[in-house]
Amino acid sequence: MTKKHLSLPLSIAALSLMGAVSCNSSNKAGNTTVSESFTVDSVRVADSIVIDSSKAACYFNVAYPSGHGALSDSVRCWIANQLAYIYASDKGAGAAVFSGLKGNVPAMVRLTVDSLLSASGREIEEGMVGFGGYEYNCSLLEEHSAPGYVTFGCTYYYYGGGAHGVSRYEPATFSVADGRRLTWDNTIGKDSRKAVLALIRQELFKPHDGYSLADDLLIDPDSLDLPAAPPAFVEGGLQVIYGQYEIAPYAAGMPGCILPVDSVLPLLTPEAKALLGRKQQ
Repeated sequence: MTKKHLSLPLSIAALSLMGAVSCNSSNKAGNTTVSESFTVDSVRVADSIVIDSSKAACYFNVAYPSGHGALSDSVRCWIANQLAYIYASDKGAGAAVFSGLKGNVPAMVRLTVDSLLSASGREIEEGMVGFGGYEYNCSLLEEHSAPGYVTFGCTYYYYGGGAHGVSRYEPATFSVADGRRLTWDNTIGKDSRKAVLALIRQELFKPHDGYSLADDLLIDPDSLDLPAAPPAFVEGGLQVIYGQYEIAPYAAGMPGCILPVDSVLPLLTPEAKALLGRKQQ
């Protein structure tokens, strides 16, 4: 287990964790600002089962806040949602199981691993296992931080036999001030969507060695929309990433780009600019 400390300002109004996948927040004007010690621990679990020479293996590496306050509670709630999504391929079951754990991330990770191994074992016993067995790999880590925000990312890979596995990635940027998480709705104003999509097309379809992603899409390039994954502030700017098969075939992986801060800044909402320490222009 590792620890990382980052002192960040935080509003007294805390974002309460009402179970593993339900969060409520209160952010009233005029509250006194205090300092939360944003302490990040990590838990690693590697476990496997072997039944009739077929193997199922789980590898989880999860970083999580161990402190208290709006930011820590919001991040833990998001982590719970990510693990609930993975839990035995049944988000509803994970939500129900995690609701009584009060944000205990190590316990959530252990339960998620146990559920995956148990489900895999049943499938192996029923003869449903494909060549190569099962593998579940989850890396959920803090990826970037700045005075106004913290960004985490969840990378999940699943292989259950066949030609290849399936990968999923979801980032999350949290406001230091109140724990609020970035979404496309609170990052880009509705009147700026077309301009943002033009920037995304410009960056995403840049030719490399004579090849452009625009030549190998599953959609019409002109119909490109914002991705299902939320936006995230990372080093260099605003990260945009699409899931496997969302706009391109498997060989393209998860297409993405980073919009430089200076180019996207005029299109951000006042709320998003505040995270960057920029005033409304």
